[in-house]
Amino acid sequence: MLERRHLALIHLAKKDLCLDDDTYRDVLQAEAGVSSSKDLDVAGFEKVMQYFGKLGFVSKRAPAMRPPADESDVDVLDFISEGQQRYLAYLLRKVGLDDVRRQVGFCERQLKKRWPQTRAEANALIEALKKMVRRGYVAPPAEAPEAEPGRAP
Repeated sequence: MLERRHLALIHLAKKDLCLDDDTYRDVLQAEAGVSSSKDLDVAGFEKVMQYFGKLGFVSKRAPAMRPPADESDVDVLDFISEGQQRYLAYLLRKVGLDDVRRQVGFCERQLKKRWPQTRAEANALIEALKKMVRRGYVAPPAEAPEAEPGRAP
């Protein structure tokens, strides 16, 4: 029986490779002769991970993250996949959080941190943004327009 960390690694590979459930189970069956990762032994685990490696999965430990120093240092989410980075950027634009200052503020409200430190925290941000998009939220403009003379803002 595999340890929890091995099972987590298999599911991480499944997620990073964007495998649907049927494809994932087909890989398990073809490579290790099982239909569930819970039934894998060490040899089966090695075979499945080698196959995921051929598909492009690279296991790397997530580096600690720091908030961007300035607007030119925006590509700091190296620990999530490129597809997730693009999706996160799309969601941020969709809700009007284009500039780094607003993104850091959003992270502080959601995570109580200036920037995500782990993949799980980045995923939590993505889920929060998806909810905002479903609700039709759009951030107010960065600078409020000047009120016309004689009119209340």
